[in-house]
Amino acid sequence: MMSPTGYLFLASALLFVPFAHCNAEPVSVGVYPVPAVEMEEQVADWLRGEGCRVGRDVPEEGRVGLWCEKGDRTTFRIRIEPHSPTASGVSLEILPGSGDEVAATAGLREFLAARSQKVAAQSQPDHSGVPPGVEGNRSAVFCLRASVRGVPVGFSGFAIDRRGVIISTAHDLDGIRRVTVVRQSG
Repeated sequence: MMSPTGYLFLASALLFVPFAHCNAEPVSVGVYPVPAVEMEEQVADWLRGEGCRVGRDVPEEGRVGLWCEKGDRTTFRIRIEPHSPTASGVSLEILPGSGDEVAATAGLREFLAARSQKVAAQSQPDHSGVPPGVEGNRSAVFCLRASVRGVPVGFSGFAIDRRGVIISTAHDLDGIRRVTVVRQSG
């Protein structure tokens, strides 16, 4: 039998034991170039692939929560939060006794990265018809905007020296007083 001072010592010692395993914290999986609505579908696909029954809640406006049920218990939760109209952040919370957080997080990251690369590849413009000499100097191409008789016009040009001289083959530009130069980066 333990003395009262022994209980006091044990209780004090337990205050310094980390209980991180008892109170799971969400781990960021990353931010991906996918709108939140599409991200929810992708994460639900991954959860089903992991053998989960998928549950859903909306904890706050704009955020979505999905959870995985295996057997009679919830094993982990995923939060999806829009970062912009075209990007979403994902975090994962493994519940105590439910498995390896590192493996689950890595698996979800790998799944979403593969899906994001497909999205990025599909959204890349096709430059296959651009001559290599032009493609190689794309950083020197500028969009030129002006107004002719009140009608907006756009044309392109190439910077030919470091002073900012731009050449263009635009036509019918009588009356233009001002031209706006727009770089490729916007």
